[in-house]
Parts: sequence; C-alpha cells; structure tokens
Amino acid sequence: MAAQLIDRYTGSFEAERHGGTYRDTLCDIIKAKRKAQEVKAEARPAADKQTDWMAALRACKSLCELSRRHRQRAARLSSRVERPRRCVR
Repeated sequence: MAAQLIDRYTGSFEAERHGGTYRDTLCDIIKAKRKAQEVKAEARPAADKQTDWMAALRACKSLCELSRRHRQRAARLSSRVERPRRCVR
C-alpha cells in the first residue's frame, strides 16, 4: 500500500511552479538600495491576543487539583463498595 502511494505521488520536480517570494523580495530590496531609494519594511500583522501565562498556569493548577480530588473521592467510594469474594477451593 505504501509503495502504491509513493508511485501515485512521484513525479518530476518543476521549479517554475514553486516560485519563492523571499528571494524575489530580497532582490527588489537590493536593487532599490543600489539606486539609493528608501526601503520601507512591511508592517507585520499585530498579534490578536497576548497570552497571560500566569492565568494559564493557575487554570492548569486548579484543573490538576480537581483531578486529584476526583481520584481521591473515587478511591474512597470504591473502597466502600462490597466486592464479591472469590471462592477458595
């Protein structure tokens, strides 16, 4: 099955189809600097939301506490349940 998948997607590499924009942009910047033109950097998109790592840590800790309490409670309840005894021969 793996060989069939490889055969299906194997083909010749066509570099023209995979044009890189980084190199083209870099070449344009170099040409502009040679002509003594001002080069402006493109604005990066602003981050949507900053992560409050302390709040995330507190939430994780409280979830762990709840999980530990749940396991402890389950252990207490299971010890109360009367289990059938095995027959001894």
